[in-house]
Amino acid sequence: WQITGVKSGSSFVEGDVVETGRTGNQVKYQLNVRLKPGAPTGFLREQVLLQTTDARAPELPIDVEGKISAPLAVSPSSLFLGILQPGQKVTKQIVVQGKTPFKITSVTASEKCFEFKTGDTAKTVHIVPVIFTAGEQGGNVNYRIQIETDLGAEVMTEISAYAQINPATTAQLNAK
Repeated sequence: WQITGVKSGSSFVEGDVVETGRTGNQVKYQLNVRLKPGAPTGFLREQVLLQTTDARAPELPIDVEGKISAPLAVSPSSLFLGILQPGQKVTKQIVVQGKTPFKITSVTASEKCFEFKTGDTAKTVHIVPVIFTAGEQGGNVNYRIQIETDLGAEVMTEISAYAQINPATTAQLNAK
């Protein structure tokens, strides 16, 4: 009896098997399962099939489960800037965390009403102050903040930021 191969129906999982010992009527194998590049983050639940020489059981299913973490995580995933008056400034913080030390090379936003302060030290956790100045347009506003690192172009993350801007009332304008 032998295991002759590993078959995967998933485009994200591959595997191989190595015989590690054979004594009497016992055989030992080591199954190596790998994640292919491009696998999405989140929970993984797949199955690989061990191909055997046994005519009664030519394939044995093995469950493969895990959680795929992104190389970078940003908290909060959506940044509420507050209920603001036009021209009002607010400072919030985002936390950017990686599995290995990294440098933040660029933080940009979809509008110019943001300032970001980053350091040039490689570390696994960065706290980034986000300074927002509310524009003159009232209502709910939404922005995208993009974070680039020295981990490569494919390791980039983005979060949304939003605020409610209440335009100044006539009484407030007369008081100025």
